[in-house]
Amino acid sequence: MFADLWKPAEIFVTYSENKEYMLIVYPKVIPDNFHSYRYQRLLKKGVLKDSIQPCHAILYHIRNTDTIPIWNIS
Repeated sequence: MFADLWKPAEIFVTYSENKEYMLIVYPKVIPDNFHSYRYQRLLKKGVLKDSIQPCHAILYHIRNTDTIPIWNIS
């Protein structure tokens, strides 16, 4: 592996100690060709809209088999 190669970001899931809460963190998504000259030119002209999706997280409360979202932030 080379130092300038990165593994793609992954969805991160974690639970509270008592398994009553679950947090899911979705990584930031950047299109593959975002840094290309052509993409940036089309973005400036307004042909394309900024398609970067920021990371966001959702906290769920787990009751029996239901997962109830109680907190959502982008």
